[in-house]
Amino acid sequence: MALVHEFVLLTQEECKEKINLNDIRVNKDVLEIHDDIILYIYDSLKWVPQAQTANSTEREYGLNYYGITMIDKEGAIVLYNILNAWSDLFKNSPPVLILTGSYSWTEGEDISSGGYEVIELDRDEVIGQFNKLMSFAKKVINENYQILHFGI
Repeated sequence: MALVHEFVLLTQEECKEKINLNDIRVNKDVLEIHDDIILYIYDSLKWVPQAQTANSTEREYGLNYYGITMIDKEGAIVLYNILNAWSDLFKNSPPVLILTGSYSWTEGEDISSGGYEVIELDRDEVIGQFNKLMSFAKKVINENYQILHFGI
């Protein structure tokens, strides 16, 4: 199974209810973005404020890589701007978007024997995913919604 991050748009009322991931997958429009693209833009996603919860006194930032992240209006504004900037940048690439991934090597061998992963993605598909997540963010900004992110 590929590593993906899932994003779903929920009303404020739905956010207060007990969340069942299987129900959400069946009944909601779930956007999946591959982990490779999330990792590529991850540093900029660390700027996204998370929704305040009753359990925290200070606002946290970034996407929870392995867990759940709630994004409210303040976070949606930042998320929208980040994704818009990446979309504008990627629009200048060839149709096959070639990105540099993680550095890896075989355990027990010299680190210099490794190399960077080459990630090949369809540019228009990536931009389309960003556009859809930006449309989620617009709803959060303009209406009574939050974005729920499920890490890998």
